[in-house]
Amino acid sequence: MKKPFIIGNIIIFILLVSFIFLPGRIESQFESQMQELGFKHADIGRVSLGFKNITLTDIKLNKDGSHTIAKMKAKGFWPTYIFTKKIQSLEISKLEINTRIKKPSPLFFLKNKINVATLHNLPIDKISIKNALLNVETNRGIIPFKSDGIIIQDGDNKNITFNLNATSQLLTTSSNWESVLQPNNIIQVEVKITEAKMNMKPVKINRAAGWISYNNKNGHVFSGQIDAGSGSIVETPINNVSLLIGKNKENYPLLLRAEAAGVDGVTLTADMDITPSSNNYAVTSSLSIKNGADFLEYIRKNYKNITDESSNSAKFNNSEVLLTYLADRRFADGPLPFELSMRQKDKELLNGHILIYPKTLDVRGTAQTFNGVEKTLIPLFSIPKDKISDNVIRLDGNIKDLVYE
Repeated sequence: MKKPFIIGNIIIFILLVSFIFLPGRIESQFESQMQELGFKHADIGRVSLGFKNITLTDIKLNKDGSHTIAKMKAKGFWPTYIFTKKIQSLEISKLEINTRIKKPSPLFFLKNKINVATLHNLPIDKISIKNALLNVETNRGIIPFKSDGIIIQDGDNKNITFNLNATSQLLTTSSNWESVLQPNNIIQVEVKITEAKMNMKPVKINRAAGWISYNNKNGHVFSGQIDAGSGSIVETPINNVSLLIGKNKENYPLLLRAEAAGVDGVTLTADMDITPSSNNYAVTSSLSIKNGADFLEYIRKNYKNITDESSNSAKFNNSEVLLTYLADRRFADGPLPFELSMRQKDKELLNGHILIYPKTLDVRGTAQTFNGVEKTLIPLFSIPKDKISDNVIRLDGNIKDLVYE
């Protein structure tokens, strides 16, 4: 009778020791896997073991604790996980990520290349994410995004589906994301934006919707289109807004097209050519005016009280104003150099250069006028006499009020 009793005690002792030391082993194993995913300072607060599940709580994903997970629950026989690292499913509750865009740039997403090997190779059949929160801090304020998603193993691939929604004064949006992770670090992403509204001075967009596509099978390839019914740029109302991005060899052309609201024949365009390899981009924006009288009446009604009869509207008929960013002329941390020009068909009306200082948004520059266009520009923009010398206009000022609330 003693032998079964002794064996029973040994089994109980082994189980007790296991439940004392196994949580530490499992914690270390989970932390190692999270570090491989990119969370180098992952730290799990507590591990609880059930017969067919593992519960992890109070999880920090980074050093300062700004990225956290309230609870992860893994379903599966825990001895199997210890020896094979495989579990049937993982439920992640209340994931919170707090990040800051320190220096907004059109190259931001292109420079952050996606490596999906570790996520693709995770031996988990199903991962569900519930009540996730992503707080993005910008120089305009914090934009909170809420999300729920699921990752399912499908043969050699992992299929990812989630929604990403935001409701704030700066941005309101609703979007659905579908991704496929394939072997050899290949990823395909399709985004459908069903609703978007942005209020980030100097740009406001209403009633927007569109799509974005990405894949890295043959290099990083983005494409997409977003259309909006109305909005404003630098407090100028616009409608029929369209934003397109594609790929041309090693460059990514980004094209903006819009029409001025309330006046016919006034079109705004902005063409940006992004080159990730050189960490640079070229920008040219233009304002095309078909009928000068309609344009001046629009300006008079909305912005200026123009009474000077010398304002000759014919100078603006079939004209175009161009603003071109001169990337090759900018030195490190220096002001942004632009070329400013105005033409009426083949006739040059204005040509000059301006510098915009990013920190203060001060503007410095000069422009030379031709064919008497200064007689139209002076009353239109209320240019002081001390800033005019013959046909040269000094362009000094500050645009902070146009950019920030």
